[in-house]
Amino acid sequence: MSAEVDRYIAAQTSAFAAALTALRARLLALLPDHVEVMSYAMPGLRQLGPKGKMVVGYAALTHHLGLYPHSGRVIPQIDCTPFKTSKSGVLSPPDPPCPMRSSKPFLQRAKPKLPQVSAAKPDPRPLPLHLFSNIPRGSGGVEPPGPATERPMSRKLALVTGASRGLGAAMAEHLAVKGWDVVAVARTVGALEELDDRVKSLGLPGAGNLTLAPMDVTNEDAMRHLCRSIHDRWGGLQLWVHPAVHVAPLAPAGSLDMKDWDKSIATNVRATGSLIPLVEPLLIEGNGTALFLDDPRGGEKFFGAYGATKAAQIALAQSWAFETAKHGPRVVIAVPRPMPTATRARFFPGEDRSPLIDIRVE
Repeated sequence: MSAEVDRYIAAQTSAFAAALTALRARLLALLPDHVEVMSYAMPGLRQLGPKGKMVVGYAALTHHLGLYPHSGRVIPQIDCTPFKTSKSGVLSPPDPPCPMRSSKPFLQRAKPKLPQVSAAKPDPRPLPLHLFSNIPRGSGGVEPPGPATERPMSRKLALVTGASRGLGAAMAEHLAVKGWDVVAVARTVGALEELDDRVKSLGLPGAGNLTLAPMDVTNEDAMRHLCRSIHDRWGGLQLWVHPAVHVAPLAPAGSLDMKDWDKSIATNVRATGSLIPLVEPLLIEGNGTALFLDDPRGGEKFFGAYGATKAAQIALAQSWAFETAKHGPRVVIAVPRPMPTATRARFFPGEDRSPLIDIRVE
């Protein structure tokens, strides 16, 4: 049994830990010839061998337990009554626990479907409606995307977390114009819509597809399901760009606003720490690269909250880069030149912006 899974279960509340322990025992009994692992930040079982595929994962969510086959076509084929289902899994409160009586047909149907999940042959199903959305004009609501089409072998997939403005938006736009398919993540629906408009207004026949994901990177459940959906639909990533950051106002260290301090830690440090384990398997599958953007302000006066948490984010990325230098994925940390962004305007109001590098050039 996996020590990592032991630690995961031990970290849950007593009700969730008891339900997870029961579910774990049931799955191990049904799949005795499989290996227990952590995958996409959740416990699961995979087939033996260096190329063994994941069969099933399970997790404690905010209010429910989740049981997930590693093929999105399993759930519609079995009767999970009375449990709540999504397109990718079965959800239930910890008491009663996840559907024990449904787990055997669940696993029987999960295993033969696994070869269909690969980067070369993406799953043509629509993405789960509660995870991704194309934004209908003027409605303020969401509209489910149509069925996905298979990407040409030359087309690459990028995930940009923090794509609403500044360098993140510019990079998402540039990648799409250059023919990449881009999953653009940001909290601001309007900014994502504007990004989509800019790409479409160019009318370039070779432009890639933008998938808009109005989500908060600090919502770990949403990020977990996002990465699972990318895996189910495309198999892997060729690029992850992570410019998402909370920019706290300048203030003396002795006068830090605790709300801004907490938000800086949540966005700049914790979200990065939770995303790396989720995105790493996608990058390995897609032979991809992770790109972080440094802004070295740590230790400068009045940059306390921003400087300290941004430095912590980059230190984490540097550790990841050293750890994966031999086997991948490749991790790159770049320091952009000064640009006329809204963030810089907050830090340096009244600055002459004419010498700054155009963000599209950078």
